[in-house]
Amino acid sequence: MDIVKKNVVSIVFGVIALVAMVLAFFPMGGKFDEINKELDQRAKYYQQAEAIVKKPRTLPDIDLVSTAEPKPLKYFPSPKITSLAKNFMDQLISQSRGVLETAVQMNQRESVVGPKNSLLLTPGSLPEPQPNTDNSFKKMLQPEMDELRLKVLEAGFPPTVEEIKKVDDKVLLDNQAKRVIGADGQAINEAAVQEAYQKESALLPAKMRAEVANKCRIYVDAEVLAAPKEITAVPQSPSPSQIWYAQATLWLQEDVCRAISEVNKSSRNVQESPIKRLVAFTIPAGSAMYVRSAAGAEGAAGGETAPANSVRGGGGVTAGDAGAPSNGEPVRVFTVSPTGRASNIMYDVIGFTLVLHIDQTKVPAILKQLSKDRFITVRNVDLNRLDLTAQMDQGFVYGSAPIAEITIDCEAIQMREWTAPLMPRVIKDALIGPGVEFVSQLKLADKPAQ
Repeated sequence: MDIVKKNVVSIVFGVIALVAMVLAFFPMGGKFDEINKELDQRAKYYQQAEAIVKKPRTLPDIDLVSTAEPKPLKYFPSPKITSLAKNFMDQLISQSRGVLETAVQMNQRESVVGPKNSLLLTPGSLPEPQPNTDNSFKKMLQPEMDELRLKVLEAGFPPTVEEIKKVDDKVLLDNQAKRVIGADGQAINEAAVQEAYQKESALLPAKMRAEVANKCRIYVDAEVLAAPKEITAVPQSPSPSQIWYAQATLWLQEDVCRAISEVNKSSRNVQESPIKRLVAFTIPAGSAMYVRSAAGAEGAAGGETAPANSVRGGGGVTAGDAGAPSNGEPVRVFTVSPTGRASNIMYDVIGFTLVLHIDQTKVPAILKQLSKDRFITVRNVDLNRLDLTAQMDQGFVYGSAPIAEITIDCEAIQMREWTAPLMPRVIKDALIGPGVEFVSQLKLADKPAQ
């Protein structure tokens, strides 16, 4: 007992050690495993967090064709920096939307027609004609062309041989009325009458041509700006597709004629005008007016190069080949056009050609005016010097300035944001895709982020 008392402390610690040894073999291995797994998991989380922190980051590269090494990002994208970046992106999106809205407004403004400056020549004629609007469109089309030629361009044209002959006959009658009949029934002043007539008749063509040249600012043949005969020369009402193509053509004709008028606005007559004559204004008929890739929307959206049989304003294509519908992102396709532009989800491209007689020193003026505040691009210009004497013999009074004939190959853009809602279904199928509905980019921008 004394031994126990003397060694009580040692015995207590021994018992504790024994209990600990026993507990070590007690069934608690599952708890230790759980603790070890949790430690391993936390180690993995630490390694992942450390990898995120140490991961190299670069600044966004906004130059799509740059080959330079990306610049390193010096700061970790903390919540504050992320918020700043989001605000910047929101501002960039807002600015992009503003640019698109402005572009659409400009494009609409340059395409207005008629005395009320509306988009449609006949309200209700597109996308599907309301009752009798198809006939109203047909009726109004040629008068609008005449208005464009006579009022917008203030155009005239040299008198024809028939017109000169008609006036000459009147001059003859006026002189014959001055005869003085003698006792024998013959005119005693016949020689004087004939001499006066011959003198006036010889000067008549030049006089009539000068009168036209002094009254107009430019020469334009009526056939240069004429309504399509497949609409006006048949008894049937025009179809929705015929109305569409005529209206889309008219949008472009109005815009180009206004550009020519702006160049000539300070002149009093054709002799002072920089642009003397609109010889030709050619827009391919129907679907051939559009510059489209034969690869279609899928090829364009994927950035593929269009095949060699792509369509350029209807030129050089096989019969019936008018290009494929296109609803892809804008992609440069240089097999289609010198600019690489083809119709896409944002706009349709129309090819056209102008032939002008112009003061050779004023050629830059029309090239500039076609592009100023307009979605028109000049793709090519051919220039040939003209003989003024030969032009005078044909009745064109141009003045003394050196005159050149220029052929201007152009393309114009019509934004789908405003044209697509006016397209008949058959036109949407041809331009956008069978059964495909146009999705407004501006309306998409209005939707909140998901």
